Amino acid sequence: MAKQINIEKEKLVEIKGNGLILDIEEDSFGRILVRVESEEGGRRIIIKQHEEDSRTIVYSLENPPQGPKLTLVK
Repeated sequence: MAKQINIEKEKLVEIKGNGLILDIEEDSFGRILVRVESEEGGRRIIIKQHEEDSRTIVYSLENPPQGPKLTLVK
């Protein structure tokens, strides 16, 4: 993944990687908005500070649940 993202040209960036989708955009007040989704859905997204750089936020997926899984079939 990129270490720095420049959204000046498009004002909207979508990043996909490691099962996550991040939509990054700038609002009318100049704030950077990040929307995070799981590609598969149904998994919890963990958000924490990077261990070495406290200015960096890390997004990751929790480990998949172990045991029985319910899947609906039409």
